[in-house]
Amino acid sequence: MDDLLEQVLACFREEVSEVEFRRGSASGWGTRLLTVPVVSGEVLSQRQEGDSRETVLQFSLFSVEREQGEELLSTLWSLLAEHFPGCACLERGDGAVDSWTGLPLLAFRAVFGGPEDGQGVPLLLGGKACRAAAVKAQTVHTGEPLVAVGEETPFAWRNTGAAYQVELQGMSTQGLERLASFSAEIGDRVYTGCRWRQLEQPWGKAVFTAQNCEEQGE
Repeated sequence: MDDLLEQVLACFREEVSEVEFRRGSASGWGTRLLTVPVVSGEVLSQRQEGDSRETVLQFSLFSVEREQGEELLSTLWSLLAEHFPGCACLERGDGAVDSWTGLPLLAFRAVFGGPEDGQGVPLLLGGKACRAAAVKAQTVHTGEPLVAVGEETPFAWRNTGAAYQVELQGMSTQGLERLASFSAEIGDRVYTGCRWRQLEQPWGKAVFTAQNCEEQGE
């Protein structure tokens, strides 16, 4: 799957300026006289079981300042989410200092393929097409608790009702905070009156609540 690595690096080069992208191993090369961030990529592993294939690409990001590296990492993850729907998930390593170059090092892995061909779950958020590695939906009860003075446990609830909570895992959350109130389409379900409850940057978990849920075709 060297072609896949080349496609990813070509995308990075086209979309990101003032960064050097190379094929190479995770460590053991470089220079202390770094003038622009350097990102190296390699094919870490490949596996095939029947019709299901999994390829793991590993990237090492060297930067002069750690904050600069964090910003670049966020950009690269967003590009992978936007241009490579076959990327099932991203895994970030712990930040470190490269022993060979003495530079801040951020490492991450992009996993392509795997179960269900690694395409993830397609969805629409505010009309924008996205993919998540996994989706978990549940019904939650809402209402105002009535608590007696000096007590912590509610003795009753009023204005009770039901709402829906949906957790999206393994997806780019960059820019989602701009959706104040939105609709979401996941499979045959359409959620309306949605608002964000939790967003983890730059790639991770996004949780929203919805006032209504309808199944298409009903």
